[in-house]
Amino acid sequence: MDFFPLDVNRAPYRELLRVPGVGVNSAMRIMTARRTTTLSFDGLKSLGVVLKRAQYFITCGGKMTEGIKIAPSSMLRSLLSEKALGQYDSHLSLQAEQLSLFEQPALLSQPGGIDQTSLLSLPEGIYQNA
Repeated sequence: MDFFPLDVNRAPYRELLRVPGVGVNSAMRIMTARRTTTLSFDGLKSLGVVLKRAQYFITCGGKMTEGIKIAPSSMLRSLLSEKALGQYDSHLSLQAEQLSLFEQPALLSQPGGIDQTSLLSLPEGIYQNA
């Protein structure tokens, strides 16, 4: 996120291509239009820029879109599809737990779990000489 926001009136062509919502044709139109005028958000919309995606990553004359409050969660939700967002949320809901060397694992301490004495006992005849 150190690269953004990008001023569309000053950014080189290659940097414009990195903005979500700005394609090859839109970047070329921006480069052509800004030779004669200073671009605004309304002007970008008429050039074919998808502002729904691009508004979080660009400025026009140093100003962001009116009413935009950038939060990481809102930016993420605007970029991910519903399926990808659901997968992302499901991974966040998993709780990681630090394992301890001194506490019993949950498998051993639960009723009906593995019996500790069966772990320590060996089958008969394992050490008998043949």
